[in-house]
Amino acid sequence: MYRIKNVCLTLFGSLIAFVGTHLGFYSTVYSSESLSHGCFAAIVFWVIKTKRWKITDSLLVGILAGLLIIIRPQLAIYCIPVFGTMYYSVFTDHSKRSRMKTLMLIFLSVIPALVGMIEVGLNNRWMTGSFFSSPYVFGSGTFKSIDWKHPEFSAVLFHSWHGLLAYHPLYALGFIALILLILRKKQLREKFLYISLLMILLVHLYLQSSWYVWWLGTGTFGMRRLGIGAIILIPCLIHLLAEREQRNLSNRIWFIFIFGSCIWSYLLLIPNQHTCTQFYTYHMLLRSQYNQLISLISYDLVFLLAALILVAIITLSIRKKALNIIAYTTTLLLAFMTLFSLLEWVDYYILRHQPKFQANYFIVFIIKIALLMLVPIFLNSILFTPKQNLLFRHVKWVPVCFFITVFVATTCYFTKFAVNTEKIIHSGVKPPRSFSYISHVHIEEVEASYNEYLRVPGFDSKKTALFNYLNELKDTAKMPK
Repeated sequence: MYRIKNVCLTLFGSLIAFVGTHLGFYSTVYSSESLSHGCFAAIVFWVIKTKRWKITDSLLVGILAGLLIIIRPQLAIYCIPVFGTMYYSVFTDHSKRSRMKTLMLIFLSVIPALVGMIEVGLNNRWMTGSFFSSPYVFGSGTFKSIDWKHPEFSAVLFHSWHGLLAYHPLYALGFIALILLILRKKQLREKFLYISLLMILLVHLYLQSSWYVWWLGTGTFGMRRLGIGAIILIPCLIHLLAEREQRNLSNRIWFIFIFGSCIWSYLLLIPNQHTCTQFYTYHMLLRSQYNQLISLISYDLVFLLAALILVAIITLSIRKKALNIIAYTTTLLLAFMTLFSLLEWVDYYILRHQPKFQANYFIVFIIKIALLMLVPIFLNSILFTPKQNLLFRHVKWVPVCFFITVFVATTCYFTKFAVNTEKIIHSGVKPPRSFSYISHVHIEEVEASYNEYLRVPGFDSKKTALFNYLNELKDTAKMPK
């Protein structure tokens, strides 16, 4: 959405992404998705915004790709279109650049990603004995942890138990928008880019559908592993709406479906703020939606909806310049609301939950000053283009320094951990504690997944295969007394 000039649609896209997809929920909780979403969003933004590639740009893209691989190795597939777009931009740039500098740009983007792959490979070797064998791939007989021949596409997409579209139907609209963009684009370059994005999303869906724990456990909000797709699909949806608006086509039907999707997901988001919901049937899901909707209906809600309808009518009847004023005002309010929320979090968490900071108010003061600096930076980046932006040239160094620091610190820590681990392995020293099992498979986790599987009706053949494998695994992996 960085290149969409319509400020209103850009803000609209940010809001629906927060409410109608996983991005809002996993920006407020601690999980691997919280990190992977941020890394992928940053790398996509940087590749799109960069026109003249420099050493720092290439290094940042490589570091973000390396972090993404370390967080979730299967997300490496999302780096393919990113690197493809970057290299196309580098080789088609007609600025005067030496061949050595071009090779340096490619080298600096590849090295951090390779470092991430090496770290994942070493972990594989410690867990399975092979650099290329993942501890997530196991099974025997009719059971396989990743069953390529019998994927559960319908369950992953539509099942009431954390199905992607059952929780977040907005993904379907984004997918339709991506298909329409592929059909409408005439330039081969753009068509190829959208097709590659479509293929990446389908490959990820296939991978998730083949995983034996397709519901992703009980501590999840919807199909969270596919949530990264929102970073692709929501901009595609907003891009399609902007193109239709330029051709003077009505977006009313799109807005109706988008609004309905966001309301549906919001009603599911409310109970998940307290505990992760488990809907084993659609009857349970619809009953929960009905109860949430009834609990929200009040005089205050009716008054709020009436006010929103009035604002919408006034907004549609005035000029676009006034629309931009409303958009800027909304952005300002959102920025200050975010700021006050962060300041409240600083007071609540640091002063109440970190006693060592209570006596040192100077540190808290510095943190608050840093948060206050976010407001002009955010507004300056939203309200002005990069050419007009006074802070843009300097602010861009903030994420560069941050991600470089994180990557270097992570790499150093892993290197120290790897050296110590290799020393222990080659020393032949007995384990410092006793174990019930010795296996590269986490047996307790597999057993817990089987018990969860029993709660949902259907899937009898796969439950039986998992049960037989679990018993076989316990017999072969159990330590002799």
